[in-house]
Amino acid sequence: MSLSVSRWFGDWRHLVEKPAAAEDVEPVVERGSIPAYAFYFMLTLSALIATFGLLANSAAVIIGAMIIDPTRSHRP
Repeated sequence: MSLSVSRWFGDWRHLVEKPAAAEDVEPVVERGSIPAYAFYFMLTLSALIATFGLLANSAAVIIGAMIIDPTRSHRP
């Protein structure tokens, strides 16, 4: 059973991280919370696409802008 599940879904066990202490997590979260150039570029691009979608009255284009939007992306 385990072999067939591994064959279908791949071996993901190497991606599991070991538990970390709370003191180790805080600095990593702080470093990751500073927006970079890519964040502002994607935000501007998303706003331009959404504006075009509103002017064109196209729901598909607005949904595309939502997909590009970096504020909704969260890394687990």
